[in-house]
Amino acid sequence: MRDLFRRDQDTASLRGELYPEIAVLWGLALSLFLGWEADRLQADEIWLAVVVTIAGAFLSRMLAIVYGVKAGRTRKVSG
Repeated sequence: MRDLFRRDQDTASLRGELYPEIAVLWGLALSLFLGWEADRLQADEIWLAVVVTIAGAFLSRMLAIVYGVKAGRTRKVSG
C-alpha cells in the first residue's frame, strides 16, 4: 500500500517483486471463498479463512524471496 500511495516508481522498494501479484491472488481467493460460502459460514470460519489467507500470502512472499522469483517486466508500446 505504501508504494501505491507514494507513486514514486524510481525509488519504490518493491519494484520488480511479486508482492502486488501475490496480494491480489490471495485476496481474490478469499473473496471467491467468501462469495461461494456466504450462506453457511460462521464467524469462526471467516476468521480462519482470513488467517489462512494472511499466512498463505506471507509464505508465498517468503518463497518468492528465497527462490529469487521476480515479476516479469512489461514494455510500454508507444504509438
